Amino acid sequence: MKKTALAIACPLLVAVSLTANAGPAATEYEVTLVDGPLSASPVFPGSPWAQLSDINDHGIATWVSETADPDFLNNFIFIDAAGLYDTKKDEYVTLWEAEYNAQTEEYISETGVYPFGLNNRGELVTGDDCSYVNQKGEVIQLTHPLYEVCSTRGISSNGMISGYTIDDEFNWRGFVYDPKSDSYEDFLPDPFRNIAQAITPQGQIVGGIGAAADRDGYVRSSDGSTRYFKVTIDGVRYPSRARGMSADGTIVGVYATDATGNNGFVGRLSKDPDDEDLVPDAVFTPENTPGCDAGVFLSRINNKGVIAGICFADEGKIEKGLLLTPVPGAK
Repeated sequence: MKKTALAIACPLLVAVSLTANAGPAATEYEVTLVDGPLSASPVFPGSPWAQLSDINDHGIATWVSETADPDFLNNFIFIDAAGLYDTKKDEYVTLWEAEYNAQTEEYISETGVYPFGLNNRGELVTGDDCSYVNQKGEVIQLTHPLYEVCSTRGISSNGMISGYTIDDEFNWRGFVYDPKSDSYEDFLPDPFRNIAQAITPQGQIVGGIGAAADRDGYVRSSDGSTRYFKVTIDGVRYPSRARGMSADGTIVGVYATDATGNNGFVGRLSKDPDDEDLVPDAVFTPENTPGCDAGVFLSRINNKGVIAGICFADEGKIEKGLLLTPVPGAK
């Protein structure tokens, strides 16, 4: 396995804070929109754009941000960066930087390691780079023994890694990787899509599977048994994707409607193993989430109930990182 060292830098920026009630549940959340540390571009109002993809129990989130070069109208260059965000101290650490040419659709420079997900020990997974960063700061490149396409999406606090591959017949397959034994376990091949996301220390994996118009969320247990579900509101079942799950079984993710597109949900599966309806405890929509007029995307939840995701501010490409923090004692 190839191992490289990880270098970091530390810029700072203040986030914008709002307060809102979430969906049909009584829980109240503080809503924070996160820009990331890049500077706004005079070329594009609303920049920089940002996303949060994971958050651990220490309040450290993974972020990615993009802005346009001041001379974008001539050079077509976007400036990208990604790293770690300390939500308690409001401090950013940059782990990855890149320049992207929008005309040629190619990266013209790229340095560092892209952090897609993380665990409580500070280990990282890198998404489509298909690697992970261990506690020593070493970058370990994974090579699936059967398939070339690989994406690492989640890493549990005991170091197990989840992700997906695409096989030679274009089936999407989830996988679990054990760094100790250097072994893979593939599951749920699907010709449309199977994107395995977060993994818990107990080996449970959440994800989304199937064609977009009829996608199911799922929870796969360590014994291989799987429960499929759709978010169900007032008897209507919506295409759904699970993205994260806490230790108590609370799931966050996305469900799609024709009216508002992406909406976030928070909820738990019922105790009935045959029940394929997830009735959410809370939903986050353009109607009830300030600043997110074009949709809400919930990416991960930590064991303190804090949620990381994406706020879509308009129909274009204005995105902000979204942080949802339960308000203590509020009901």
